[in-house]
Amino acid sequence: MKQITPKLISKLIKGSRRDAAKQDKYAPHTVSIFKLCNNYGTPEYFHQIRNRILNEAEQYEQIFEYMLLDTNNLADILLDETGVFLLSDILKGYFPDDDIMYLYRRLSIENEYGRNEHEFTRLFHGKSKKELKELLLEIEKKEVSTDQKEGKEYSIKVLRDEIGRRPVVKIFKYGNKAIEQTIP
Repeated sequence: MKQITPKLISKLIKGSRRDAAKQDKYAPHTVSIFKLCNNYGTPEYFHQIRNRILNEAEQYEQIFEYMLLDTNNLADILLDETGVFLLSDILKGYFPDDDIMYLYRRLSIENEYGRNEHEFTRLFHGKSKKELKELLLEIEKKEVSTDQKEGKEYSIKVLRDEIGRRPVVKIFKYGNKAIEQTIP
């Protein structure tokens, strides 16, 4: 059985969700190899599949970019859609071809939507609460066609959520000092 070494863990942890959140990057949806095996009723294949994936990743190091370590189960490996695609030959040896391709397509769609949503919300991060409120009023007043109505409603929802997350800061004078107080 292949051992998970500290070197291997450091390669897998570079792309973790925690790392992505710190860098304000999108953390992709992934599939757990351990859960995949259990869902198909073949948990005995897990170590064999994991070892083959790790051997492939050691041979082609760029595969590590599409693999994550499950922090709840350090033996498990998580693959994003590109990881599923690149390692599909291995996965198809244990699971039905159609299911692996469906999994790849499903992860692709979810990650494309998630990346777009993440980029959209990042547009608002540098703006002040006042600027966000002004933008919200501008969008609410704007007339749109029926096919753009859903996009307008989504934009309004995202802006309201972002405004709601921002704390209210009240600045008042205390003697000759200005004191900030965050109001939840």
